[in-house]
Amino acid sequence: MSQFELSRIEPVERTRSAASLLTFLALLAATCVLRFPGLVSHPFNIDESYYSAGAAELVAGGTFFRNVVDHKPPGIYLIYALIYRVAGVFNLTAVHLVLVLVAALTAYVVGLVAQEFFGARAGRNAGMLYAVASVVGPANDFQAANSELFMNLPLVAALWLAARTWVRGRATHAGSFVMGLLVGVAILIRPQAALALLPMAVVAIRRKVEFKALASAAAGALLPLLAMAAWLWRADALADAATSLAYSRYYTNSLPFEVKLANATLKTLFFLAIDVGLVIPVVAFIVRGRRGDFVWRRGVGCLLSSWLLASFVAVSMGGRFYPHYFIQLLPPLAIVAARQLTTWRREVV
Repeated sequence: MSQFELSRIEPVERTRSAASLLTFLALLAATCVLRFPGLVSHPFNIDESYYSAGAAELVAGGTFFRNVVDHKPPGIYLIYALIYRVAGVFNLTAVHLVLVLVAALTAYVVGLVAQEFFGARAGRNAGMLYAVASVVGPANDFQAANSELFMNLPLVAALWLAARTWVRGRATHAGSFVMGLLVGVAILIRPQAALALLPMAVVAIRRKVEFKALASAAAGALLPLLAMAAWLWRADALADAATSLAYSRYYTNSLPFEVKLANATLKTLFFLAIDVGLVIPVVAFIVRGRRGDFVWRRGVGCLLSSWLLASFVAVSMGGRFYPHYFIQLLPPLAIVAARQLTTWRREVV
């Protein structure tokens, strides 16, 4: 390549890098403002108290499923424990500072997914939509350092790699392994993350991903789970983990059907009301776009719809429909809404 050609490429790359950094800084600044209450008031709900008490026990040398008991995996407790090792036990301000960074990074990666499919403008819009939507709701649910907000970062990063595979039409072994690893980490934080395998399966089927790449993804997903099993085995706590899983099944199935139906109806309507700004463009994308939108012809609409469906099924598991459960829905909603809003803007102009 000639020096002249290099001189034409390098400024473009620097400009792209600068724009990417500015986008992240804008999202970080917006997240700091939106999540400022979390930096001056805590704890926001009883879950933070549970996680803090459990993390303090882990820092003191306790074992999960024995000294710390919950119906969920240890991921969220390990995050709190890591923060407490660095910043001091029961330092919830440090936890909320980390949450601000995690929420901003998640918004940025949501933008990267949208950019892969729909371009830079849709990417910027999607990132900001996620940053705002992730705090729109009851403060004790949306400002709290709950597992959904931490889970979304590895989950969305995995879907970004899946989006790159979709756009480029091929999957590398290393990329597939990292994709699976991120899903495995997300599952350790919240098991419902496993449902993200549905849109990934759509990518694998539609792009005819090689078996070796699929095997790499499966190995990556199993690695965190095997690491947790080895940790519990060394602590002789596998029997305690089995007991906790039995309780988890009871917790999931304990509510009567009519209670689950009432929760599904009322709490879903509440979520749709507070996030109506996302819901309207998403409905338009699904209903109006199917009649000939090139996004549907390319298959992207099918991929994003499967992600939305998988996320709603994840919210529905257990039948409780707590408001913070719906945070798992926000990344695909923000991406689809950003695309539709960008389309509308172009039509108006």
